[in-house]
Amino acid sequence: MPHEEIKSDLEAAAERLSQAVAVFQREVSEAISAAQEEVGDYLLVDYDPAPESLLSTLPSPRIQLRWEHADDGGCICHYELVFPLEKADVRNDAGAGHCVVALNRGHKSSSYKAETDGSIKVPWRDGVHAKLDARHLGNPPIFAIDPSGRHERVEE
Repeated sequence: MPHEEIKSDLEAAAERLSQAVAVFQREVSEAISAAQEEVGDYLLVDYDPAPESLLSTLPSPRIQLRWEHADDGGCICHYELVFPLEKADVRNDAGAGHCVVALNRGHKSSSYKAETDGSIKVPWRDGVHAKLDARHLGNPPIFAIDPSGRHERVEE
């Protein structure tokens, strides 16, 4: 009988442990998913950029200040460095041919309106940083891109 009691106790303990492990795995999985969602906002390098980031008519490398409509009805300006990837480059697995590096998290605005002269709005701070950064990067061109894809070169 003592063997049966020990066996029964061990089976009960194994069941409790199995349940605890399942709860732990679920909690870890949920924590990882939540962290991945939060980290997604901080993704700085994109080797498979969205088409709106890659206007084929623009030179590369370049710095761009790209406006897009936000989910809340406003607009956000992405300050980005775009540069080409070689066809055989392992980072070019998606075949986009370019890399987009976010240089900030984006300037938010309640809405997007072109400047009164029709030019594309350039956020003041990002515009200044783009000009300073361009000097350090060999002076690649800087472009402002509105939500429709219309673009213009930002002059010093």
